[in-house]
This record gives sequence, C-alpha cells and structure tokens, in this order.
Amino acid sequence: MSITVNPHRKHRPVLVAGRGLPGCGLHVVALSWVRADPDWRVRITRRDLREMGHGSHLGTGAQEAIVSGLQGAGVRTALANGTSVFVDDTNLRESDVNAWSRVAAEMDADFEVYDLRDVDVEVCVARDAQRDVLDQVGEDEIRRMHTRHILAGSGAKTLPAPTRTIARG
Repeated sequence: MSITVNPHRKHRPVLVAGRGLPGCGLHVVALSWVRADPDWRVRITRRDLREMGHGSHLGTGAQEAIVSGLQGAGVRTALANGTSVFVDDTNLRESDVNAWSRVAAEMDADFEVYDLRDVDVEVCVARDAQRDVLDQVGEDEIRRMHTRHILAGSGAKTLPAPTRTIARG
C-alpha cells in the first residue's frame, strides 16, 4: 500500500523526531506541541500503539513489526494530508533519526529533531520510578540505554546533545 501526498493539502507539514532517554520529558513536550495547534498536529508513538493494539509491551518480534507498520502508515497518512507529526519515541540510534528524515522527504515534509539527550540520567531514572509500575521502563534499562547510546556517542553525529529545534507550521 502506497500513501501519496494529497496535492490539495493546505499545509506543508513537518515531521519532528524526538530524541532522549525514557523519562527525559519528550512526552510532555510532544503533548504541549500538539495542543498548540491540535487541528494540524498529532503525536504518534510506539508506546501508545503497543498499548492500543496489545494492551501492553509484549517484547515480541511480531508485536514490534505490527507497531512499526502502524506507526509508519500513521505518520505518512498525517503528513500526506498536511498534518504535522511529533514522533516522541526515544530515537536514540542515528539510524532511527535518519529513517524519519527519509519519511519526511518521501512525504514532502520538513524534518526537525527535538533533542533531549542531555537530560541527566538520574532525572530520567527518578521520573521513570514515579510512573505506574506497568509503565516503568526500569532503572537498569535506562542506564543501559544511556551507556550504549549517549555515553558511547552513537547518536552524536545527527545533532549535538544540547541542540533543540521545534517545528513551526
């Protein structure tokens, strides 16, 4: 199934990819961004799609394949019709950010990154611990992600950590 850009769309949309550890605040930023223009902005996140489709994070390859398909189709459909999208997943791997950049180009949309990789890992761990038990990522996992993706610098090629841009439009 191919999703084509609506030639009559009223806005040139933007795809915003959030970046940061669980608990860094991306969800709050994304919700605020959508609320600033709810007619022309949406957020699409893997976490919500897992919950919507399966009731929880199962961690299976099948679930992730379904979630990826739903997310890709949802992002493309919104952009095709002129609605901007904030993907507030962790997007810690450079390949994730580059993939979203390609989707934006494919859908004739602008692309920006909202980067919160500089939020202290201790803050992220503390915020995660405040979540409902079923929604927690867990301290060990957050620290593993921090070591692998931030301390190792695996994502630093895309944007320096303190850089934050947010879409207009």
